[in-house]
Amino acid sequence: MAKLPQAIHRYRPEIDGLRALAVLAVLINHLNSEWLKGGYLGVDIFFVISGYVVTASLVARQDGSWGRFLRQFYERRCRRLLPALIAMALGVALVMGLVVSPLDDTRIPSLRTGIASLFGLSNLYLMKQGTNYFAADTQFNPYLHTWSLGVEEQYYLLWPLIILLSGLGLKPATSRALRRLTWLSLILLAGSLYLYLFLSLRGQTDRAFFLTAARFWQLAAGCLAFLRFRHNQNHQPISPNLSVPLSGLLFAGLLAVLIAPLPMGPTGSISATLLTSLLLLLLKPELGVGRFLRHPLSLAIGLRSYSLYLWHWPVIVLARWTVGVSMATLVPILGLTALLTLFSYRLETMFRSSRKAMAPIHRPTDPGKVALPTEHPGPSPLLVYPFFTLATAGLLIGLQGPFKALLFTGRRDLPLNGTSNMKEISGTPINTVNCFQEPTAGARTDRQREQCRVIRHPGKPTLFFIGDSHTNSIIPLGEDILNSANLNVAFMARGGCPFPHFSPWASDRQSTPRYKLCPQSSANELNYLQTQVKSGDSIVIVNNLRAYLEGFKEDQAKKAFIKVIENFTGAMAQRGVNVILFAPIPSFDSREEVRLPMTVCQKEWFRPRSLSSQCEPVRINRSAEENRLVPLRDLLNQLDQSIPNLTVFDPFYSLCPPSQKECSTHAGERMLFSDSNHLTNEGAKHVSEAFLRFLNRQPS
Repeated sequence: MAKLPQAIHRYRPEIDGLRALAVLAVLINHLNSEWLKGGYLGVDIFFVISGYVVTASLVARQDGSWGRFLRQFYERRCRRLLPALIAMALGVALVMGLVVSPLDDTRIPSLRTGIASLFGLSNLYLMKQGTNYFAADTQFNPYLHTWSLGVEEQYYLLWPLIILLSGLGLKPATSRALRRLTWLSLILLAGSLYLYLFLSLRGQTDRAFFLTAARFWQLAAGCLAFLRFRHNQNHQPISPNLSVPLSGLLFAGLLAVLIAPLPMGPTGSISATLLTSLLLLLLKPELGVGRFLRHPLSLAIGLRSYSLYLWHWPVIVLARWTVGVSMATLVPILGLTALLTLFSYRLETMFRSSRKAMAPIHRPTDPGKVALPTEHPGPSPLLVYPFFTLATAGLLIGLQGPFKALLFTGRRDLPLNGTSNMKEISGTPINTVNCFQEPTAGARTDRQREQCRVIRHPGKPTLFFIGDSHTNSIIPLGEDILNSANLNVAFMARGGCPFPHFSPWASDRQSTPRYKLCPQSSANELNYLQTQVKSGDSIVIVNNLRAYLEGFKEDQAKKAFIKVIENFTGAMAQRGVNVILFAPIPSFDSREEVRLPMTVCQKEWFRPRSLSSQCEPVRINRSAEENRLVPLRDLLNQLDQSIPNLTVFDPFYSLCPPSQKECSTHAGERMLFSDSNHLTNEGAKHVSEAFLRFLNRQPS
């Protein structure tokens, strides 16, 4: 097989310009998503570029043996990524220790994300936690952005093997080997894209977002763009008269995708991937858009894009913990980000050339020359970097345990706080991460259910708490039950899904794709309960009844609810099991969701003012709220009186005492509600005393 010409591996400055566009889009979106709604798609652009660049680098290799090829590739990746990553992970953890309360529930998940990032696993950790990348609670995790590094690092494990299987990387490329790589890339692209669409359309958006297998199609698209570009260098390329205006249109389209508020999910990602791939194929550094992208400022940002990406998000998040992100703090945030980017890039370049480093493809030296290996003395990074990685991980572990309060410089006399949605029973595995599921999550396993059940008093009855997100919000109540009521507890919560399931809901929302798994989930939980409950146990149902029973199909919904409760309590009566229904709590319809951890509402020396109106109390007229609840209370009283093994607990008076003319989201300085109708940890504790008295009145 004839060897192909090898003068292909050239520096393309316009690609660094595309990198600059991608990282700036992400930066602007993270500062304020309203400023650039599609800016998060900059990560999709990065994936395509990575596929192009890594493939170009590997195809140009002639290392002679599999061992040498793989060893040198992983050494280059270690030098390129780890020094700056380790510095970022370490620096951020130390600053977190200074300004994030050791009582705050975001602290441990954040530090665990940082540990996972050091090993290229943060995307999998975040997916396991059921993290929605765009959700409010993630905006205070300074390591959240490392999910994309996890995707790329996992890609690096596989792609060199694909190159080798294609017959490349050990000797000069042949046309047969390149065709083999093209077909393998097409197959992987098709399979990965199918998985991405399958997960997205089934509502499993977290898996579609975080899984490397569901992102591989974007990296494969970059590979195919390189292979086609390489082919065009040896054959007649598209005429400049056509490529220049076409690349201009494609670039304008890419800008439109970043600016326009396209729906999140497949539409935006597929558009950004396709446009970026075509631009990589058509751009010319000396013509049209290519001249703009190779501007010295674009090149400077593009060459530092990795360092800028590493630091911009932690700086923004740590600002949220301290001075806030606003127009007044924008200049300091950008200035600090720039300084840390320069430091990180210096670190990156210093370690990159330490030993047997192959000059990167995209270096502005001599655009006409092929990059060649250069030898430098020094230890292999495959031996040195694991030590620093493990040492940094050890420090982050220590900041979760024995050293968690050592560095904190704020007040240590804070009331019960935490985040708006992280609940736990201390000393047990019962917490939001383990016991709460999004409505789109897969079926809960028996192992997961057992993890959310604590038997502290053998032989005593168990309270099985089950329902929607309101069940999750009262998890702290379980701690008092375990300690004071001589009972055991279990919690099973699935957001937006009532238990037991009934249809229709008053708003008819159950027919939307997001909630299509609710019926099966309810059936699974019922089957589990039927095998686990014993005489004397109680099932405590905590649902946001207003969401399901108030709306244009109210009469139908109430009839369906009554029927399903009657059937369920009848089945439980045969087993000697009582059923407790939680009545509705006050609802503050004008209250916006608290999109920050509770401790951020506490004034500190480094946080001298309230950072958000979300921290301020909202009040409603107590009499008006009671009148509004009359229809639901009448319905629950009817069930209470007609079903022998059912009782209703009303938490309303614990949260809005009769002595008050107004109901408030706060009790003094302590926040009781995290949004219009979900309780904080403090709110759950407010209900505790009344619920314990209620349990003492129940027949044993």
